[in-house]
Amino acid sequence: MRPLQHQTWETFSVNWNTDVKIAFNWLREALLKPLSPGSRVVVGEQRRRPSTGSPASGGYAGSKATQRFIARIRPR
Repeated sequence: MRPLQHQTWETFSVNWNTDVKIAFNWLREALLKPLSPGSRVVVGEQRRRPSTGSPASGGYAGSKATQRFIARIRPR
């Protein structure tokens, strides 16, 4: 936990590379399965930090926003 000006991309993006990767892989695998019509895939999110984020929390707020975005994508 360090101020933004003391972060590197590697330290700042730890949450991004973990949280978004988990959500992406979960959704991808679920959507590759033959789901019944009307099925829903639930994407949970941990509230271990405020969703608004802070300069010291790395890319957490951005990663949460991206998770919500990809969860709204409708398969074709």
